[in-house]
Amino acid sequence: MRGSLLGIALMCAGMFSAQEVRIDTRLDTLDIRIGEQTTYRITASGVNDPSLLQWPQLKDTLHRSIEIVESLPIDTLSHEETYTLEKALIITSWDSGYYAIRPLPITYDDELFYTEAMLLSVNTVQVDTTAAPLDIKPIYHEPFSFKDWLSLNWPYLLIAAILLLIVLVILRLKRKGTVDVFGPRPVPAIPIHEQALARLKELRESQAPETYKKKTYYSELTDTLRAYLEGRYGVPALEQTSKEIMQDIRYKGLSSED
Repeated sequence: MRGSLLGIALMCAGMFSAQEVRIDTRLDTLDIRIGEQTTYRITASGVNDPSLLQWPQLKDTLHRSIEIVESLPIDTLSHEETYTLEKALIITSWDSGYYAIRPLPITYDDELFYTEAMLLSVNTVQVDTTAAPLDIKPIYHEPFSFKDWLSLNWPYLLIAAILLLIVLVILRLKRKGTVDVFGPRPVPAIPIHEQALARLKELRESQAPETYKKKTYYSELTDTLRAYLEGRYGVPALEQTSKEIMQDIRYKGLSSED
């Protein structure tokens, strides 16, 4: 007897709990124009455990002519021991007419509920057919300002400013004479035959061998000739003996005229 009473009490409690949950449905506006958007809201109130609530599984449409633009996150409000949850869908339509949104199933703790059917009116844009057609407006030319010109040419101005700064720095340093910006100018090389003739002239003007020792005089004369051969013909005469020098000269095909 007690078991029967307990079972009846639990059944009544379950029915009372199920009756506490309420599903409400509404549209923010029932009339829209083609392409306009409105919000379709489903509200579940009196929910004890939000995890037991299963929302309708929707893809991208509520109707073949009603498109779901965005599915917003579920908004949850707490009221003491119960919760109120709202699911909002932003919808639109691109066809004029009246479209019925069917009741959608919602499950809570194995209890099945349905949303209320809604009717959405989609209107076309009213066109004044009595008005005369208007000409196409001419192209509006926006004035080209200095700011526009600067936005297009600032890289070139920056490069020109850097080059001008470099030139000014170089001129200032050259004017002060403290720094040789371009470095010392290379001294042109004296041809090898001119070097040899200049050295021979020095030996001749020294009145050798009267004032020099003969050995020193002829040694410098020989070094001058060796340096000429090495610089003129590429013969390493300064490091060779006389015999080796003659062999290299014959090998290179040099004659007495050379």
